[in-house]
Order: sequence, then C-alpha cells, then structure tokens
Amino acid sequence: MNNVVFRRGDRGPAVAEVRARLARLGLLPGSSHVRTGDPLMPLLKDPDDSTPAQVDPAEWETTALVSAEYDEAVEAAVKAFQERFGITVDGIVGPETFTRLEEARWRLGDRVLSYHPGRPVSGEDVAELQRRMDRMGFDIGREDGLFGPLTDTSVREFQLNVGVPVDGAAGPVTLRALARLHRTVGKESSHAARERYALDQLRTGVAGKRVAIDPGHGYGDSGDTAHGVSESDVTCSLAVRIEGRLAALGTRIVLTRPIASHSTPAEAVNGESATGPGADRQRAQFCNDADADLVLSLHCTHSSPTDSPMGAYYYGRADGTFSQAGEVAAASVCEQIEASTATGQCINAPRTWDILRMTRMPAVRIELGLLEDPATSNRLRDPAYLDALAGAIALGVESFFSPAPVATG
Repeated sequence: MNNVVFRRGDRGPAVAEVRARLARLGLLPGSSHVRTGDPLMPLLKDPDDSTPAQVDPAEWETTALVSAEYDEAVEAAVKAFQERFGITVDGIVGPETFTRLEEARWRLGDRVLSYHPGRPVSGEDVAELQRRMDRMGFDIGREDGLFGPLTDTSVREFQLNVGVPVDGAAGPVTLRALARLHRTVGKESSHAARERYALDQLRTGVAGKRVAIDPGHGYGDSGDTAHGVSESDVTCSLAVRIEGRLAALGTRIVLTRPIASHSTPAEAVNGESATGPGADRQRAQFCNDADADLVLSLHCTHSSPTDSPMGAYYYGRADGTFSQAGEVAAASVCEQIEASTATGQCINAPRTWDILRMTRMPAVRIELGLLEDPATSNRLRDPAYLDALAGAIALGVESFFSPAPVATG
C-alpha cells in the first residue's frame, strides 16, 4: 500500500478494507465485509432495519473482504477521519492516510508493544500507553503514538517499580499492573510541565539558536503545480530568503534539502531519497540529528474544506495533547504574517503530520496558500511578496525565541 492512492470511483478488495476500517471507527455506516463463518452483512445497521442487531464492530474480521466501491460516502468518511487525526483533508487515501487508518485500529491490549530501533511501532494503543505513563510522572516525551526509546525506558522503569519482569514490553502482565495504578493518578501531564520549563530555557534570544528549514518536496518531486508555479520552487525560494534574514540575526541554519545557493546536499535523509512515503519521517530524523532548536517546514496548501489558505500548524491531537512550544512558535509566525502581508487570516491550529509529531523540538509547518488559486499563484511568484513573507516569518522566529514578558501586577 506504500505507493498506492485510492479516490472516488475506485473499487476492489483494498477499497473494501478501507471501508471496513472507517466503519470500525464509526465513520461509515453500511460498510460490508465478511466475518469468519458468517455471510456478508453490514457492519453498522440502518436505524430503521428491524433485523436482529449484529455483533460489536470491534469483533469483525478485516481480512476476508469483498470488492467494494469508493463512493461519495467513503470520500466524506475519509475527510472526517483526516480532520479527526490532523492530517491533510483531501478525501483521498494515500500512504499517509492509510498509515493512520492502520494506526487507528489498535486499542491498548490488542498486542504486545515494545521498542524496535529504526521501525518504531505506532498506533492509538501506543498513544494511550504514553498518556497513562505520562500521567504517572514517567518521561515518555511527546505523546505521539510512536514507541520510541523514551517510551521504552519509561516502561522499564515502571516494570522495575511494580515488580514485574523488566523487558520493556507492554504485554498483559505490565498492562494489568498499569490498569491497577492508572485509576489512582491525576490527569495533569508531566510532559506539559517539562515542556513549559524547557520553553523558558529556550527563550534567551535568537542569536546562536539552530533553526532547521525544511523546503517541502524537491529531489525530483515538485509537489503541487498550478498556473506555472511549482510547490518545490516556491518553498526553495522562500527558504533562501528566510535563511538570509535569520543568519543576519546570528541564527545557525540547517536545510533538509539542497537549494540553489548551496553546493553541498543536505545529507538530509541519510543519503536516501526524500520523496514519497516516509519522506517527512526522514526529514524529521535529520532535524533530530541536527539537534535543531526549531523546525520550519514550508509547503503550499492542499485542497481542503477546513483549512485556511494560509496557516502555521503545530503538533496536536484531537484528544487535547499538543506541543506547547510548537503552539507558541506557530502563533508568533501567524501574528507576523498577518501584520506584514495583505493575505488575510493565517490560521494557527494543531495537526499531526510526521514532520510535527516526529521531531523532538518545536516544529511549525507553514502553509503558504493554495496554488490552484490564481491570485495565490501570482503572489507566490512575486519576489517582493516572498521578501515580505520571509521577513514576517523571520520576525516570528525572533519573537518566539525572545524572553517572555514578565507579568506585572
């Protein structure tokens, strides 16, 4: 499924799998597939249907599937899923959406969770495990749904504390111990407290800080293209301008991919292609390896009924988990864009794109506008507008790193 894209009009067993997963999440009434030993029947009944109720959708198999159609109802359900999970809302099941559908189907206790370097286990069960560990005071880092080294260390510490075998695996014994103690702990996030402290330590001025700029696409991938303007060219041009302004303030800049003014490629992605599935993960790993203090990822807005033409997005989940430092950085950038350019509202909102959830430091993904809109394309090809936009973003970064005003009163 890594390189396959499904959209309205497609049909087949893979579409039936998508329908089944959406139905299990309560987003698609009327999806059908085969349950072992039972005839084909709807996952979710029509409220007016007088036939006996079926079993809980969680008990349904999703392997013996029949061919199904990607119709208007599926497209609407996909958009609802994408909105809920904070990814690009386009109604298309590409690699990113299919991966999140896979992650969403897991509940804590469905499988044994453990750390696998280089290929972290991910899913809603991991996120729930992290949430519980975090509320008990263990340092799991960000609640990102990825079973990484911090989660592994925390599980081992918990196992040691409660006297169960210390193997780093969240299996039945560990989860039973966790369930017994979970009811006795508070709801305050220990990571949120750590992040507030880290943000205070970070805000000492922009000079000397390391900022990773991620011009979206490149490496032969032009991204969106419309009206003679390509996303990769726009983000490259803007990255050069932002780099110049921040460097003048004493900021150290790293780039996740080579641009025209740099002869050395960003060994950004460990020598691998930075396009296609996993590209954001590779870029996020590069930013982590570079030990950046802030990440700016530049993109053009994809078609979406929910997003503003321009926006600065930070990591955040629908359950209320979010990056406080990322939110502050995104708000600073939005404020300066609105003040310095005549493009209207710049939305500041949480999302869960991999470049946001897999970076250890605050990260902001800046959406520059919808290229399919002729007025936006004209602006993004105008050097004067790009200069103003780069200046606004640089001011936002400078404001983010400036010491917070001391409260009086």
